[in-house]
Amino acid sequence: MNITNFHNALKNKISKLIFLKNSAHDHILITEFPKSGLSFFCMLLITYHHKLKGNLEVEGTLFNQNLFIPDVDVGYRNQGTKLFNKFKFLRSHTRGLDFIKRAICIVRNPFDVMCSYYRYSVEKERNFIGSFEDFLNYKKIGLEAWKKYHYSWLEKNTLNEFILLKYEDLKKGKDFEEFLKITGIEINNRLIDESLNIHSITNAKKTNELYIKKNPLNNFLFTGGTKNFQTERTIEKINTETYDLRAELYGKDIAARQYEDAKKTLV
Repeated sequence: MNITNFHNALKNKISKLIFLKNSAHDHILITEFPKSGLSFFCMLLITYHHKLKGNLEVEGTLFNQNLFIPDVDVGYRNQGTKLFNKFKFLRSHTRGLDFIKRAICIVRNPFDVMCSYYRYSVEKERNFIGSFEDFLNYKKIGLEAWKKYHYSWLEKNTLNEFILLKYEDLKKGKDFEEFLKITGIEINNRLIDESLNIHSITNAKKTNELYIKKNPLNNFLFTGGTKNFQTERTIEKINTETYDLRAELYGKDIAARQYEDAKKTLV
């Protein structure tokens, strides 16, 4: 990184922290370790919000999500839109911060996250050169970073309100309905199902492909393009290094099942 890029990155980080601190009192921060389902959840929220309002033609997309739920990591400093007449949301990949009082954390199985994040880093950001195992070992964005990120939130005792949502359950609607109940947002099962269908892997991939077609600056398929880079060695590594945290996040039975499911992908 040259000196200009370093200063720009530092300036953006400081600006982000100031914005988050000033917004903490009336916003809910939605956060994730990269590639854990943050965009999926935000687009699902936007779509469900508009369906409840009767705006059946408005859907959350990669193009419009920052209008409603600003991504402060990439420079959006607008206040966003109040959803469900209750909350304003911001989104970020930031670790736990003492001045954040309300947060929603999206967690995803690291066997899947690491494959998705590796592909993104190599093909989209092009900020990593090396094998998948090299990526896992890279402390800045690999397994160590995954663990530090989640512990930074789990150990944050300054949070007044905190919700942990599992990407795998969000896709099935289970965690989304529970989130609505916890936050006092109206539950309409038909509209939930319609919103989930809009953002299913198949339909989201079609929307993403259309976006790529109309955007010459982006040819990266965010949805439905994940590849399996796993080997027996990397599966054992992920299992060994993340089991304790996965057991805390998912429970021991599901943590064990994740390992067995990962091994089946090699067959």
